[in-house]
Amino acid sequence: MGSKNGGKHRKDNGDGDVAVAEPLPESGGTTALVPIRGDLALPQEFIKTLEQSQSLAEITPEDRMIPHECFNVKLQDKEGKWIPTNYFFNTVTEEVNEDIDAALLFLKKSRKYVVWDEDAGSTLMCHSLDLETGNWQEPTEFKRCETCPLQRWNGNGRNSEPPKCKLVWNFVGVNLKNGDPFIVSAKSTSMKPVRSFLNRHFIGKLRGKNLPLFCYTVRLKLYQPTGTYAVLQPEVGPTFGREDIEMWHRLSQELWNSRRIDLTQTPPEEETPSSHGKEDENLPF
Repeated sequence: MGSKNGGKHRKDNGDGDVAVAEPLPESGGTTALVPIRGDLALPQEFIKTLEQSQSLAEITPEDRMIPHECFNVKLQDKEGKWIPTNYFFNTVTEEVNEDIDAALLFLKKSRKYVVWDEDAGSTLMCHSLDLETGNWQEPTEFKRCETCPLQRWNGNGRNSEPPKCKLVWNFVGVNLKNGDPFIVSAKSTSMKPVRSFLNRHFIGKLRGKNLPLFCYTVRLKLYQPTGTYAVLQPEVGPTFGREDIEMWHRLSQELWNSRRIDLTQTPPEEETPSSHGKEDENLPF
């Protein structure tokens, strides 16, 4: 029960945050507080007033970018502890999770040439959303991905160096815990287990055609088989019901060309591991 303090009533929101509400003149009671986030909680009637505010009236749904769930990041959490490389980091909420239960909506491929520096972190040098034309941040003679030397292997045999420009598989999904959409990307060492996962459960599984990703629940996990870097390891779960599948199908169509999906975003201070094996980028899927 809230304690009185100077004619006002203090209410614990349950998460350690305390909000103050003015007593209602007609009843002498307190307004019902609705937690917004952090230490902000407001009366329901005042929230209705604020919803009419013109403060961000020109913001559209497409201005709310879909966050990336990153891994292999070199960042500290809110308590100053280093985030393990095998944990997901949300670029909007900054939440850290060991795994994610999701409905994956669709896959989009891209290319990224990112350089990583101990002091500056990750810097995007070039990207391609159609796998054909490179969009460089600085003037260069290389425009076509097909002829760019950065997407080729350098050398022969065991001492060959992998391409500096990485093929990236970007999955757009919905977190089943909170209903929020997200993007998770697989590249380098994550490519082999992700390809195997798709071939095992989805590719060619619908009367010879590809079964949509959103027919099954998927748990996204990370593991570190050898070395320093975490590898994306999806696991298929139970099937969704018909109504859920229809809902995910509609949502996937809505988001397919949405500008909310930014595949050029470079995760904060993400390390870029090299491949331990040759990437076959010419598979027909």
